[in-house]
Amino acid sequence: MPRHAGRPWRRVAGRRLLAAREPMRALVRAGLTLLVLAPFPALVAYLLARRERTVGEVLAGSGLVVVGLFLLLGVAGLLYRPALIEAVDQRLFRQRYRARRLLARLADRVAAAGDVEALERLLARGLERALGLERFALLIDDGDGGRLVDPRGEIRPLDLESPLVSLLLGERALLDVELEDSRSPVSLLPEPERHWLVDGRARLLAGTHGADGDLNGVLLFGAKKDESPIYAEERRLLIALAGATGRAIELLGLRARRDRRSPEEVQPGMECVRCERVFAAQATACEYCAQPLETSTVPALLPRKYRFERRIGSGGMAVVYRARDLRLGRTVAIKTLPRVSPEAAMRLRREARATARVSHPGLAAIYDLETWQGMPMLILELLEGGTLADRIAAQDLTPRDVIDTGMVVAQALQTIHDAGILHRDIKPSNIGYTRSGSAKLLDFGIARLESDLRRDVSWHSTSTSSWLGRDRSASTSNQLVGTISYLSPEALRGEPPSPAVDLWALSVVLYEATIGENLFYGPSLATLIERIRDADVPPVRERAPACPEPLADFFANALHRDKNRRPASGEAYALALGRVRRMLIQSDG
Repeated sequence: MPRHAGRPWRRVAGRRLLAAREPMRALVRAGLTLLVLAPFPALVAYLLARRERTVGEVLAGSGLVVVGLFLLLGVAGLLYRPALIEAVDQRLFRQRYRARRLLARLADRVAAAGDVEALERLLARGLERALGLERFALLIDDGDGGRLVDPRGEIRPLDLESPLVSLLLGERALLDVELEDSRSPVSLLPEPERHWLVDGRARLLAGTHGADGDLNGVLLFGAKKDESPIYAEERRLLIALAGATGRAIELLGLRARRDRRSPEEVQPGMECVRCERVFAAQATACEYCAQPLETSTVPALLPRKYRFERRIGSGGMAVVYRARDLRLGRTVAIKTLPRVSPEAAMRLRREARATARVSHPGLAAIYDLETWQGMPMLILELLEGGTLADRIAAQDLTPRDVIDTGMVVAQALQTIHDAGILHRDIKPSNIGYTRSGSAKLLDFGIARLESDLRRDVSWHSTSTSSWLGRDRSASTSNQLVGTISYLSPEALRGEPPSPAVDLWALSVVLYEATIGENLFYGPSLATLIERIRDADVPPVRERAPACPEPLADFFANALHRDKNRRPASGEAYALALGRVRRMLIQSDG
């Protein structure tokens, strides 16, 4: 789900427009239906007004003409209603009209496919033009292995004897993939098959059948890229398309080509412990340092998607890899998260989509979320300038650097807070830099929407610290301490989370960048928590005498025990730092 560069409002506006037009379309259709049926109640009213008369008297004179006209108009309305609706759709709802026409035309064209690749290309291109699906796959019987295989090898083979396939046997309907609905038969599938659905980004499935009713393939449809629903008439056309595809497979004798090896399931790669490069599953030694290899948690290649190059970070339960996007030719960071249930993976994908719609120059981009064998993989912008943690360790920061970084991050926080998202894990390792030195906020992609957070009473115990990218903590205990040290006093007291928790954490981070060490670290976890709860913040010039006085005054307010004294928003925070910056420029001048 690539983000619109700097213009997420276009995607949001588009979805809102689609949502607004659907009730309008229903209203127009209802109005047309009432219009074409109007002659019948009018005829009934005409007859009721003359109910004291005989039939002959009613039809005498002009009565026969009136009754005939009512009947003629009513029958004509019923006959021409579909054409009227079609004309209105063509004029007022062109996108829906175009989708129906393209789907109907596609169903007529599938018989012209001459082989597996041609059929798959025809369907993929036609569905992209008609519906703009984010994923489509055709799986067909491999002819001798008892499996349904994807000719492109992007989706794992599916056993013909699997419970999922049994749901499609004999069906001439679409199977909705609703994993979180306990009433859905899909939710009762074994976990490996539910992971298969999540990995394939399936929204709908349709079986394809031959004339004898035997299943000979499966069509997998993803969600629409604009996130609009697949409407009833589109669903009917997809069912017709599945029927046409099944006949094409049967009539043309299509099978996955037996003169080549059927696509196999992607296997984990091998990883060098010393240089952390990733190699194919068949490799035995590192090509660069000749060290023995160990089995990696990721494959060397996700077909037609990403090629993993090397590990660049780890922390908590996450590992981050440098990878190559094979479709767009760019280098990305892929953060692998702990294996989760299929339902959790789908929720995570929705949250990733929500955050990917948020755009700001100070936010590291979230490009996509893949899943592989139950492992979520966040596809992120790769920042090659290191992190703020690196710069603090190198003592390579001036007060001006601290202020500039703080202003960018505060403005980025204002953007995500406006979108109803809290970061909840601001820390030096989650602030990165581009090669040119521009600061960017990392790891806001797994934050929950603020409305969800209000219901999450244990939010701090599941914070995104579990998904750190480049933290090299010695142990889980150190990881926990590192996370807690950026929590606000209000968070430790159990108050509902709000944007203030992110702003407090940013203040602690900037204070740390100024003095070169964490503000609250103590001899024990209990001491650390007590210091935070009491907002025990010494004047920054006691720890860093060279800190400019305007910046020291800023910290005194931003880390004040009374939260009403602190900046109330990311915008106010950035403005306060901007005033400090101007004071420093004036004093230097």
